[in-house]
Amino acid sequence: MFDQIKLKQAMKQLKNGQSNAMDVIYDITNRMVFYQIYQIVKRTAVAEEIMQDVYMKIYQNRASYQDDQPKSWIMRIAKNEAINHYHKQSRETLVDVETLNQPTQEDTETPLMDLAAQVLDEDEFYIVMHCVVEGKTRQTVAKTLNLSTSGVTFKLNVALEKLKHQLEGGTNHDK
Repeated sequence: MFDQIKLKQAMKQLKNGQSNAMDVIYDITNRMVFYQIYQIVKRTAVAEEIMQDVYMKIYQNRASYQDDQPKSWIMRIAKNEAINHYHKQSRETLVDVETLNQPTQEDTETPLMDLAAQVLDEDEFYIVMHCVVEGKTRQTVAKTLNLSTSGVTFKLNVALEKLKHQLEGGTNHDK
């Protein structure tokens, strides 16, 4: 689950020279950062590579961090790194990069992904991201997560029901 308060504290600690705060920052944000990048590059291995660059940039730019919204700052870095990678790749292949520069709702966040990070437990989040965002089959996800196909199907249905409940105005954040 996403914890904005814990993230703010960790960013403050990192800025004050406590490098072990990077572990906390990574633990809180890695899922969202990965899927922010993945939405742009559409390749898991590339997204994982770019994630390393994102966290290096966060560490290198810790002194310049002055935002009160660390999640937005981190997601902006992730998006920019992914777009930079995409631009480099587009030099090799012709692609319409203007579609990447179109503003999103909050420019750095995906509302459904945020809701999923807040409402779902880790297994459910990964299953939704793999099955829905990446379009992987339940069988493939089952092998990846070492679950049965029926287990993935059940967890996917539970997760989608939780998201549906929240989208319909529910306030219950229970897992």
